[in-house]
Amino acid sequence: MRQWRVGTFSMGLLLFCTGIGLLYAQFQPTPVVSSILKWWPVIFIILGVEVLLQSYLNKGEESRIKYDIFSIFIIFFIVMGGMGLQVASKAGLSNYIQENINAKHYILPANHEIALDKDIQKVVIEAGFGPHLKVRTGRGDSIQCHAEAEIRAQSEAQARQLLQGITPFNTRRNGHTLYLNLGFSPANNSYCAAYSLILPERLAVEVEYQDASLEITMGQIANDWLIRGDGDLNITLAPQSNLMLYALVPPNQQLKGNINWTSPEGKLLKVDDLQKEKDWQEEYRPGEEAIQAQAQLGEGGYKMTIIHQRYEGNEISVNQLP
Repeated sequence: MRQWRVGTFSMGLLLFCTGIGLLYAQFQPTPVVSSILKWWPVIFIILGVEVLLQSYLNKGEESRIKYDIFSIFIIFFIVMGGMGLQVASKAGLSNYIQENINAKHYILPANHEIALDKDIQKVVIEAGFGPHLKVRTGRGDSIQCHAEAEIRAQSEAQARQLLQGITPFNTRRNGHTLYLNLGFSPANNSYCAAYSLILPERLAVEVEYQDASLEITMGQIANDWLIRGDGDLNITLAPQSNLMLYALVPPNQQLKGNINWTSPEGKLLKVDDLQKEKDWQEEYRPGEEAIQAQAQLGEGGYKMTIIHQRYEGNEISVNQLP
């Protein structure tokens, strides 16, 4: 007597429909995942119709429907999977999965101007572990801030809406000092890809950055600067700068550029002096055997101090335009 295992027809029909849907998705932009999450209860309808149909066709005869351990496991698996999908749908997980599958990356600009009171004399830039940072100086009396935010969203319109919830620049004031923190408060699925700042030349500036690249283009500044970090550093100075440069770098860190560095005693430092050979396996400690270098540009009226804390893998370059 021929026996019918419950689930054979249902699984065959389900595989057939799934294959047709996936094949159709190869040629059409319609998302298949959303259809599956919406129509998954049809599995129970097909399975129930199969059981009822077999019972009806074998009415009055010896039942040919076989419920074995494997069939019970398949049915249990389908039921539990369906209940899991239902719970996920009620909890919003299905919408979350669908949104992330269909989302794209958008890079949008975020501009902000920070007006400065006349009594602000210094700005401290806290870049932390942020992305690439460009700093320029200008003749204005406000800080011009620009950021490029990368946002993952369903559309550009939604990305622009999410951008309104991003705060790329956070400020606080302490006396005559303004603190500018670049660790923004992000919206969901968003982060900042790059920062660019234009600072007034009259301000004293302190930049703290870690594991990020910093690019500084300076005009005729009229105050002192302190740059402290351990990422790549590239400084371009104006032709007639009035600066006294000081650098404190690890013994295996090379100072590149066209600046003639000297020791505190006035001895001209060559490349070999700025990059001593040392065993890479030896453990270095911040401040240990650090090289001190200095260079005077013009009358040296203002001071720029560079403190680099990483012992390998980064580049420091200081150039003065002709």
